[in-house]
Amino acid sequence: MLKYLNDKNKLIETEIFLNKANLRINNYYLFPANGYRMRCEFSFKDSKYIMFDRGKSIEIKSFTKAHPLIQNSMSELSKFLQTHVSLTKGLFQLNFRTNGNETLISFIYRKNIPENFLVLIEQLENNGFIRCLARAKGKLLSLTNNVITSEVSCGSTNYSLQHSDNSFYQPNFYSLTCMLNFINQHLTDCEDLLELYCGCGSFTIPLSQYFKNVFASDSNRDNINNLKINLSTNKISNVKLARISDDEFSQALNGKEFKRLQNINIDSFNFSHVLVDPPRSGLTHSLAESLKRYKNIIYVSCNPKTFLRDLDALDHHKVKDLAVFDQFSNTDHLELIALLGK
Repeated sequence: MLKYLNDKNKLIETEIFLNKANLRINNYYLFPANGYRMRCEFSFKDSKYIMFDRGKSIEIKSFTKAHPLIQNSMSELSKFLQTHVSLTKGLFQLNFRTNGNETLISFIYRKNIPENFLVLIEQLENNGFIRCLARAKGKLLSLTNNVITSEVSCGSTNYSLQHSDNSFYQPNFYSLTCMLNFINQHLTDCEDLLELYCGCGSFTIPLSQYFKNVFASDSNRDNINNLKINLSTNKISNVKLARISDDEFSQALNGKEFKRLQNINIDSFNFSHVLVDPPRSGLTHSLAESLKRYKNIIYVSCNPKTFLRDLDALDHHKVKDLAVFDQFSNTDHLELIALLGK
């Protein structure tokens, strides 16, 4: 499914790479080459935005890959800091995230947050589309809060998903609905869903409508806190959750008891499907071994190399469908979703 004709060479190379493992890409989802990133992180030095490439620092004067609201916010903030230099003392990083209506900017300081931060930042926030917060070790300052809410649709239903400055959310402004609908169209014989690395619920919440029960886990405290709020906001009642890591879940399957699973009996679920969205390092060995017992695995991967490695470990499963989502146009990175079954 070619939506935008960009990054052809990257897709050709990916197809060749996967063909070596006898895998065929059935769907391509390509997105605009600019204005797609809804999360960006920059180092800040000498009043300049900095990114690093192979250890070399590069000044970023404009970043067209970012959503237009982030681009506007970067420009507004740069001008603001030129006249309010006290805010730059100890400032070493600036993070941006947007929902398409407003931008949340995180000021990350090495030690102390400037005493006049809230007074000065109120002037910047008066433009109506920017909100700000400051973090230093053990400290958080904001005029409002550190969360932003995005809207996503799956099937015919719309959902509100809150995510905070330290939580995970899909980085491409256009891709999440496409990813959800791709998964949705392949769901059959659904009983219960097991989801690991659930983030703030960007898959959990929309997909819960197709399952009797869901158990979702993540090791990040902010992710779990946001998921709890999102379940309440969207009136979802069939999801149980716990803050445990991938290896801890494997240990729990093998009988180890955890206080964070005190009110959850994993054996009471009838998991017909498992969804995993691991970091670039892929699945741990213990988790790959544990997942062999389940019939259907939905594997969301941001690294084709570790994905192929994990496929070797999941040797009882076969790839039934495979889609490429070019979430990072004009870069070396992309996302895969594979439907695995026994």
